[in-house]
Amino acid sequence: MRTTAILLLVLCCVYGDDKKTQPTRYKIEVLYTIHKNLRTDADVQRIVGLFGKTWPKLVSRLKPWARDMRDYFEIYRDRLLGQERSLKAARRANDQVVRELKVRCVYQLLHSEAKKDEAKSLKVLFEKLRKHDDPKKPVCSTEAGRGLIVYREFPDGLTGAELENLEDSGVKFTHNFRARVTQLGSTNLPRLGRKADVLGKAGHGRQIVRLLEVIKNAKKKNAGQTPPKDK
Repeated sequence: MRTTAILLLVLCCVYGDDKKTQPTRYKIEVLYTIHKNLRTDADVQRIVGLFGKTWPKLVSRLKPWARDMRDYFEIYRDRLLGQERSLKAARRANDQVVRELKVRCVYQLLHSEAKKDEAKSLKVLFEKLRKHDDPKKPVCSTEAGRGLIVYREFPDGLTGAELENLEDSGVKFTHNFRARVTQLGSTNLPRLGRKADVLGKAGHGRQIVRLLEVIKNAKKKNAGQTPPKDK
């Protein structure tokens, strides 16, 4: 009797994990810019210039309205001003508003291009940009913490928690990004996010996400592996 009980206990230890429901995983690709990396007008001009080389007919549409500038500042005032409330800080904040709104315009147009054929990867869009990039001082990168426009793909899928904890340049994608991915559902995939959306806790960036596949009750490949961190 005792031998049988020990055998059952061993079998539970060996096979128990196989019976547990594995968390849903989301295969995604994402194209994004982290706003804190836009330190000067020249940084934004590099993005705008690259976009113009790739889609010259769309450049004239890269102009934010005055009302957009006012509304944007009101929404993200605390982040833009930080802890400093001086006039100098306010001027810097206004400059940053202009930079971020120009990037928003770029991403809105990139989203429109991606929407023309959702079956195509965002990587196709990214490669069109990279084709015109400066190899000595590139705007584009496939690594977190490098480049002003970053493309990343996660073919093994990420859990909801891992989506939240994605990070670049000290900016976590947060639960907002997770919600934008999961709300795309699990049918008729791949599917593009409904718009070029904000990224981070308080508009710390701008992103376009595309959900490729939803994997339910599947074993995670390379167990214990975590998403790549900043370099």
